Amino acid sequence: MLIVLAYVGIWRSQTPLQLTWAVVGFQAAFNVLMAPLLALFAERVSLARRTTMSAILGVCYPLAVALGSGLMALGPQGEAGRLVLLALVILTTTWSFVLLFAEPASPVAMRRPAPASPAPWALLRPFRSRNFVLVWSGRLLLSTGYALVGAYLLYFIVEAFSSAGRTPEVSHSILTAVALAGVFAVAMTVAFAGRRIRSRKPVALCGAVLLCGASAAVAASQDWAPVVGAFVIYGLGQGAYGSVEMGLMADVLPTEEDRGKDMGLINLAAALPQAIAPLIAVWLQSHDGGIRPLFGVAALCFGSAALLLAGLKAMKPSGGEA
Repeated sequence: MLIVLAYVGIWRSQTPLQLTWAVVGFQAAFNVLMAPLLALFAERVSLARRTTMSAILGVCYPLAVALGSGLMALGPQGEAGRLVLLALVILTTTWSFVLLFAEPASPVAMRRPAPASPAPWALLRPFRSRNFVLVWSGRLLLSTGYALVGAYLLYFIVEAFSSAGRTPEVSHSILTAVALAGVFAVAMTVAFAGRRIRSRKPVALCGAVLLCGASAAVAASQDWAPVVGAFVIYGLGQGAYGSVEMGLMADVLPTEEDRGKDMGLINLAAALPQAIAPLIAVWLQSHDGGIRPLFGVAALCFGSAALLLAGLKAMKPSGGEA
């Protein structure tokens, strides 16, 4: 419901400040929704099935982007109609989950006494783990790259291909569709491989490298065909990293007792980029950078994430997979 209220705030905004606060409210509400869903992965997915389930969940984000792009191109064209459609999607999916998901009681957790006066810095305890820091920072950079590409792709199309014989929305749908094809190809391969994948690190590292190369190619491309090809590669990279992302995050949780809280910290690495990306865009626009350099910054983010992921130490064994 908070997300729906945020949509109302976005619709009724009359000034840039009002719109900014409405978007901030949306981000806060969205993360209230996502944090417990991420914790469920660590709690309910066994170690032996972690790679397969991570690959399946990795399809969700790019699939949602592609579906959203299609809905915006083929659905209501007015702002109010689009926001109503998005609100209906959120309400339908959320309430379906609430009504159908049976959450078992956790007697152990219920009997566990709460600390009398938890220290504020206790929340940051997971950052003592080197692997946690690397995965968290890598996700922050990758999510920043995703946010830059996702938020400003339509503007890039308008700026670079305004003379094409397609509407910008249709061009956007084409690019997200070819990227989604790449995501499916890799994610399904990883899902079927399952336990045979001994380590998630090489898959994630390969994904970050492909994302870096694809974003750099988009930033340098002047013609439509190379951009389409770059988005095929982008989808392959997104599929590779996304197919092991959840598994990597669950692997680096320091303790099982605090996995809900710690997964919330990891979710913060995906929430912060939603504020970081616009700040980068504003800075570039103030220096007459245009839209194209944003994809160069995204490539830099993906490349930096690859360097961090390369530093991961061997993960603990997980019942047949690493």
